[in-house]
Amino acid sequence: MPLINIGTELAFFFHVPRCAGSAVENYLIARFGDLGFLNRAHETPLPQQRWSRSSPQHIDVEALDVVLPSSFYKYQFATVRHPVARLRSVFLFQRDWTKVISPRRLFSQWLEQIPEQHEKNPFIFDNHTRPMSHLVPQTATTFKLELGLDPVVAWLDSICGNTNAPRSIEKTNDIETLQSMSNPSLPRRVPEITQADVAFIADYYKSDFDRFGYSPDWNTSEPQTHQGSTP
Repeated sequence: MPLINIGTELAFFFHVPRCAGSAVENYLIARFGDLGFLNRAHETPLPQQRWSRSSPQHIDVEALDVVLPSSFYKYQFATVRHPVARLRSVFLFQRDWTKVISPRRLFSQWLEQIPEQHEKNPFIFDNHTRPMSHLVPQTATTFKLELGLDPVVAWLDSICGNTNAPRSIEKTNDIETLQSMSNPSLPRRVPEITQADVAFIADYYKSDFDRFGYSPDWNTSEPQTHQGSTP
């Protein structure tokens, strides 16, 4: 959840993992300079040597309110994504890039373990599987990734009063690029998503569907794309 200095005001970007958060951060750096509350090397030290349970940009709202009350910043925004697309992207990221999921693990097997994992450690996977509603406050302006990121640029134009810097937000950490960097000789393997998987996500992440206006409908016969989102 990086902190941004926009003129004389502070803004907060609530970074929901696998919702183009890194791409937005890179844009914010290019436009406004250094960001606070950002540490992309959080996973490097051993767990007992880290100052926090999650990287600062992935902090949950409840924890943030303890250390940085919302009265400290004027603007707040986030990008969100259909929960099924987001969970699929998390799975691919953790399997093919961070490699904490076995390549033999099925999506369904991984998915059904999430509730138990959250009970033991709500910060598992650096909050990648945390519900979006835990990471974005009710008062934040939200943008759906499926509709593109141009509205984010336009919103920033409106609050800072200019059209400086790049006019578009470029892809960063998209799964296709990460997979090719990790092992370009392996074919891309998209997990099969079943109707049972969709039903499970719709139930466990119900707050995300309700809060951000997503429908649980999902075409399992076309698992690679949905409403223009990228895997």
